[in-house]
Amino acid sequence: MAKYKNKYRIEPNRCKNWDYSTPGDYFITIITKNRTRILGKIENGLMELSEYGKIVETEFLKINQYHNRAKLDEYIIMPDHVHCIITLLEYNDGGGDNGGGDNGGGDNGGGDNGGGDNGGGDNGG
Repeated sequence: MAKYKNKYRIEPNRCKNWDYSTPGDYFITIITKNRTRILGKIENGLMELSEYGKIVETEFLKINQYHNRAKLDEYIIMPDHVHCIITLLEYNDGGGDNGGGDNGGGDNGGGDNGGGDNGGGDNGG
């Protein structure tokens, strides 16, 4: 296991020869520091977002406003981590305004945080 600043760390599992700016679908997982459950809690099989969880959701829904190539396909917010699929669209040869818009992607509404499988499945890692 590698060290950084004399601390053990997990090596990234990124492909060494892949250009992550290439158009395509990317599955991303983000875990809170020390897996602290600050994003919400699961009650009766449903995820109830905390204030932090609501901030994460709000920012996810604005992702295409940050970059006009990024489109949020799906996401789920769990108490200590989030999963999302982000599609990077083709580069705009016309020099777009990075102001968001639909980008040809349809509904950027995101995941199923009101029901579905939010209470089961991946609660521990």
